[in-house]
Amino acid sequence: MALGKKVQKVEQPKEEQVKTEKTLLEIIDENKDLKDTLDEIDSLIHQKDFSCMNVDRLLYDDLEPYYKERRDILKNIPDFWAVVITNFFLTFNTIDELTSYVSDVFIVEGKESIKLTFEFSKNDIIENDKIELVFQTPTCFEEMDKEMEITATEVKLLKKESDKKDKKDDDDDDDDEDFEKEEAFLEFLKKPTTDLFTSLVASIWREPTSLYKDPKSLVLDETDILEYEEDESDIQ
Repeated sequence: MALGKKVQKVEQPKEEQVKTEKTLLEIIDENKDLKDTLDEIDSLIHQKDFSCMNVDRLLYDDLEPYYKERRDILKNIPDFWAVVITNFFLTFNTIDELTSYVSDVFIVEGKESIKLTFEFSKNDIIENDKIELVFQTPTCFEEMDKEMEITATEVKLLKKESDKKDKKDDDDDDDDEDFEKEEAFLEFLKKPTTDLFTSLVASIWREPTSLYKDPKSLVLDETDILEYEEDESDIQ
């Protein structure tokens, strides 16, 4: 080969590349030993996560007096929880007027459920002064990848908000998408999703003052954002 002569790379047509390259899932499905090994690892991960969840429950029993005392102290900070919840949803590039009326947030971890309670100051959006979301937690490690049930207090819209909903129904699809994005918190209360529930609890409960002081303190990975957007598209 002559020095300095460039070697031209022969590229395979894209269609042929697609035909010849197998996806990882296809390779796993065809290899029983590999599939069994990965299933065994997944089972161990679920056992670990279930054990950690049980430890958190026991820890909550010890920390409950602290959480109650903290709750009373935080009431001395004007609009504390309104700022925290607003900052949380701003992380998803969403805004919702209802977050500015959140007056209190409290979480109770039981043996079979986690109860998230929002209290609201008087507003012209919803009639409720309190909304409770109850997340049924797994009772065994085999349920760790199962979609668990969330029950919620019925959200009672005031007339102004009901009129806005009627107007939304008359708008085109693009307007619908903008409306949903602008009222993410309200939509979450009406139709809570597991991903957003767990992300909210994990982000605001242990150190809510961090999110109060600095919205950037909440770091969500790209997967959380994508899962939230997928949940929103499912709601629509």
